Amino acid sequence: MLQDESKLKPDGRRAPPPDSEGVHAIANTERPGRLADIVFVHGLGGGSHSTWTHGEVGEAGGFFWPGELGREMPECGIWSMGYEAGIVPWFGADGMPIEDRAINLKHKLITQGLGVRPIIFVTHSMGGLIVKEIVVQSLTAGDAEWARMINRVVGIVFCGTPHRGSHVAGMAKNLATVLRTQVHIREMANGERHLDRLHTRFVEWQRKSATKVEAYFESIGMRRQNPWLRVLPAVVIVPPDSANPQMAGCRCIPCNDDHVSLVKPRDRQHDVYAGVLQFVKSVVSSLSVSPEVPASMEGQPELVRQMILQVLREEGLLPIRRPSPSR
Repeated sequence: MLQDESKLKPDGRRAPPPDSEGVHAIANTERPGRLADIVFVHGLGGGSHSTWTHGEVGEAGGFFWPGELGREMPECGIWSMGYEAGIVPWFGADGMPIEDRAINLKHKLITQGLGVRPIIFVTHSMGGLIVKEIVVQSLTAGDAEWARMINRVVGIVFCGTPHRGSHVAGMAKNLATVLRTQVHIREMANGERHLDRLHTRFVEWQRKSATKVEAYFESIGMRRQNPWLRVLPAVVIVPPDSANPQMAGCRCIPCNDDHVSLVKPRDRQHDVYAGVLQFVKSVVSSLSVSPEVPASMEGQPELVRQMILQVLREEGLLPIRRPSPSR
């Protein structure tokens, strides 16, 4: 079993470790009776921990929201995935095409035992495309473990995900010969047909499965760090029309943030943190089991009852009951 890798700060909060590849246990992951697992998947240029951190944890203004979410949702295991997602190969290892990365991350999830309980994904940017790819691939892979994991996906949050591509990625694609941009960037350009096909199949899956989806998008452009470039207009990395998945029942919420700060909440009052917390609570509370519950459990205390039901879910004896599809 993975151990919580964070370090305790003087104020009692845990500071995240450095970014690294793999599946990282953040909070509550060793609780056998937990009701669901929440998996954070970062995007382009991000990391397993830095993407989700505002400031320095333990210092004034520091906030690592996967850890805070774990404190408020003790019935859920919190995990974060890390993978190579660089922009150019000059800095760090080469990345993978999105399709290959989806297979790679799906393998990591399954080998760490995720997919037994209900899963909620929280994604940023390209991470959302990878999760969509995981879902769509699993529909036709003919692999029982992959199919089981996707059947356990009950919620997905998209933060700044370019469902229809990004003009910034398009510019990078046009300059690929000069910049040697990574292949996963070029795949996110506006007009990429694969993104359209991927989204069409994902929307169909979501409609049939009734998986709950929520989206957030930036309303502020990225500022140039170089003082000489600050006279140029700020760049919105993922515009609203691309960040909005336009799916039935999906709320798409604009935030007063740029593409990076969108997933670096400053505190619990931040739109994304407060919204995701509410979303997770709603999804977890909607999880139910088949009404054919053994009569011997009728008098059990609620906590014991839930733990027993969770064991039965894990053994596949009681299926998850999802809400009816939106009409």
